[in-house]
Amino acid sequence: MVLGFKRWRNEALLASAMFLGPGLILAVQLSGRRFSEAFHIGGEYGLSLLWAIVLVMFFKYSLAEGLTRYTLSKGEDIFTALGRLPGPRNWGMAAVSLVYVMELATYASVTVMGATALVALAHVGIPTILVGLLLLISILLMLFYKPWSFVERLAGFVLVIVGAILIYSIAGALLHVPFDQVINTHSSTFDAEDVFLIMTGSGSGLSLLLFSLWVRNRVPEKVPEEQFPQVFKGVRLGIVLAFGFTLFIIMGLMVISSAIGKGDMSDSVPAGLGGLMLGPELFFFATFLMMFCAVLIGADGRARAITGMLRRAGAHRLEKSDLYRIMLAVLMVIIGLTILLGRPDDVVNFISALSSVIFALTGFVLVYLNHYLPKYAKAGWLWNGVMLVGSTAFLILAVVSERTFLEFGVPMLLRVGVLTLFIYMLARLKVISWMVDNVHRWRGALLMVGLFGIISIFGTEGGIAVDGYIINFRDLGPMMAGILGGPIVGGMVGLLGGAFRYGYGGWTALPCFVATVSAGVVSGLLAWYWKGKMDYLKVMAMGILVEFMHVFLYLPLLTPGAPFSEVVDTMRNVIVPMTITNVIGLILFLYVLELRNVKARPRVWLQKEQEVVEAERTAE
Repeated sequence: MVLGFKRWRNEALLASAMFLGPGLILAVQLSGRRFSEAFHIGGEYGLSLLWAIVLVMFFKYSLAEGLTRYTLSKGEDIFTALGRLPGPRNWGMAAVSLVYVMELATYASVTVMGATALVALAHVGIPTILVGLLLLISILLMLFYKPWSFVERLAGFVLVIVGAILIYSIAGALLHVPFDQVINTHSSTFDAEDVFLIMTGSGSGLSLLLFSLWVRNRVPEKVPEEQFPQVFKGVRLGIVLAFGFTLFIIMGLMVISSAIGKGDMSDSVPAGLGGLMLGPELFFFATFLMMFCAVLIGADGRARAITGMLRRAGAHRLEKSDLYRIMLAVLMVIIGLTILLGRPDDVVNFISALSSVIFALTGFVLVYLNHYLPKYAKAGWLWNGVMLVGSTAFLILAVVSERTFLEFGVPMLLRVGVLTLFIYMLARLKVISWMVDNVHRWRGALLMVGLFGIISIFGTEGGIAVDGYIINFRDLGPMMAGILGGPIVGGMVGLLGGAFRYGYGGWTALPCFVATVSAGVVSGLLAWYWKGKMDYLKVMAMGILVEFMHVFLYLPLLTPGAPFSEVVDTMRNVIVPMTITNVIGLILFLYVLELRNVKARPRVWLQKEQEVVEAERTAE
């Protein structure tokens, strides 16, 4: 009996060791993004809200277990399954990719926190923004030239160092404050809204989906039925270790900040740990390591996930490694721009709430996928119950806790919904098909310019004021026309919509005019390049590119007389909501086109009708 137990123990340890790497990476990713949040919660509320974080972690653990079941039994990562969900083609991949890009704003804050810790550690006067940009460049070079095994070893090293430093810091902090006093600190100062914000903040982020990629790297093939229990136990033990270490780090930070008092980390840590030998220096070093590693792992995972989704959707002409490096560079540029612009709390809160919504929907997706797993890999009723209850709770919390959803999201969705219904009626009456077929004639082109020009004007008039800024979807009309009729038609629609906006005046009139024209031309050129073969990932990339050009290119270049601070405030407050609005509008537009079987022909305006017909007959 003893020999049997030892054999089982050795086999379990061997299996868990094989998947220790993904577990360590998961622990760094979960802990790194919650590092600052845990420190703030501890200083503000003590340990009184630890129960809320434990609930979040329990739900995340269940979700990670579901990801493991799917990945091992199917031999593919969860992102592959997103492309086969019922409904519009690739809608799941498009939604996750959009949130992954939006979440880069939170990684900008993680980078800045790491840079702040490094500056405090080195006692130098270098600007934090410059240090943050240098950290991004070093991460980019490291991921370009280091293998994946290096990332796993780095995660293990960071966790060991940070764990040891936290134990040392906790012991030093508790020398001055008894532990029972730490437990009872601020125990009755929170309200329901605080709980909502903490739970949605801790639950937000789709980084957990990346765990499926990391497991897939270890097990590239489908696990046979006879080997599944053993392999699954090994992965599950790695998950338990990951979440256990994450809870230890979060609780340790809460204890330290509660003991030394609330306040900014750069001020409270030297004051609270100053009596401990190298206390502040070691704590800042641990903070820097966690932030650096969290950004490195998050950027790498997102680049790999988006690269895989683009390749599965056919939106690529590059080798996988080249596409990965391009995506990695693009993500780093976005993080760098966000650092330069600053981090408005309202935008970050909105992104966290949006991420929580998609995160909750992911739970429902996993419950759906669980029904199609082999019998030996299916989860039981308890897991299904936890996922359904947890996903519903997070969905409600995300909507209730973020006022922007109610003040901006719902009204804007109603406007875009009305526009989608109008497009559907035109498609149902075959007006759009007639315009596409006759866009090379003046009548078809004129009708297309007129109709989508009205949509662009409606995008201006239907804008919603949020914190003093008008969030509009004026670029949507030109992009739709560019997809259907090419760059010339899209540009003419942009001229109409842009001229209407220019008539309103204001210091942003010129960049808005140019950006609206550019939206039609750029979308037409992209549709031309893709030969009219559009999918949800392509229109999502198109919408992001157009809005980034609008905000980051035309707005600063064409407003030389405006105060720089006002330009920057405008850029960072409008980029996220305008991008999300226009991307959702393009996705709904493409859904209507596919539903009514309308094929975009952006090259038809340069060809005679007989040549088009002959080319299509030859292709068939």
